[in-house]
Amino acid sequence: HFSWDGFTHVQGKLGSGIVAIPFAKVKQIDVKPGPDKSTMSVRVTLRDGEPQTLTVDSKLTCYGKTSFGNYRVVVKNLSRVTFTSRQPKE
Repeated sequence: HFSWDGFTHVQGKLGSGIVAIPFAKVKQIDVKPGPDKSTMSVRVTLRDGEPQTLTVDSKLTCYGKTSFGNYRVVVKNLSRVTFTSRQPKE
């Protein structure tokens, strides 16, 4: 189980708008520093191989569940999230 700020989609700024990409369409998320300290650049690789680059708040929190308990991490401390199995429905 994994959530992006409590949601099962990746949401961020794309151009002058906001986009939400459902986890079911996501293969991998790579996180790098953004243009300033308050943002991160997030490259979302879709299952069909198409990349999308979004800008997100560096303080956004991701949540997960492990075999030993719940997990929480701020997006600025992530480098990569890989989706491997049992994708949620759109």
